Amino acid sequence: GAGQQQQQHQQQQVQQQEQPRNPQVSGRVTYSRLLEFVADSSVTRVDLYEMGRTAVVTAKIGDREQQLVCDLPGATTGLIEKLQAKNISIEVHGPEKPNQLTTALADAAFPLLIIAGLLFLRS
Repeated sequence: GAGQQQQQHQQQQVQQQEQPRNPQVSGRVTYSRLLEFVADSSVTRVDLYEMGRTAVVTAKIGDREQQLVCDLPGATTGLIEKLQAKNISIEVHGPEKPNQLTTALADAAFPLLIIAGLLFLRS
């Protein structure tokens, strides 16, 4: 029946999401080293993970492109400005676990619903 088909379809979607997106990483760098790479214009791309706490940096070192992991300090706004100034592409990846994301969305939506309800009652 139709219910069975739908279940199969959901399973296919789950399989697609589970493919690892993480690039091949060749090493780790400190935050200060990362800033040096940015200043040297060696960095071509930065992927931010875990709400901006971890960066995977694609940098051209010599004639080879390498991917380096960097643990970022709390405030990364300065870093993002530097990257934008150098026209380095930035990719921000949300939390990997979809269920975390939905609970976060639900948490964010709940106060909004209350506020909307209050505004509605007031009018």
